[in-house]
Amino acid sequence: MKELHWMAVGHISKSAVEEIKRSGGKVIHVQATADVPAIFMVGIPCEFFSRNSNDVQIKGWNELFITVPSYGLSFSLSSQLYKQSLHISQVSVQKTGLALINERMFK
Repeated sequence: MKELHWMAVGHISKSAVEEIKRSGGKVIHVQATADVPAIFMVGIPCEFFSRNSNDVQIKGWNELFITVPSYGLSFSLSSQLYKQSLHISQVSVQKTGLALINERMFK
């Protein structure tokens, strides 16, 4: 059964948006209000196995590598910040970016 694995990111590449939508996923741009920057809510399609289990595989520390074998998807979630010892979860959402595995989100 298909489901969506949801995550929030500050930036997303055009190629990643196209691949997610082509696979049946969703990308929602949440507009900024007052002092809150805009973010993207991303629903990556995946296979649902049980209540707490799907086929999304996430590995990494400073940069996360996200693969979904059932849909042939591969992404990287990286940060705009210096990465030597910072875990990606310690970075504010606005400083993160999702791209295809072979793309460079931040230079």
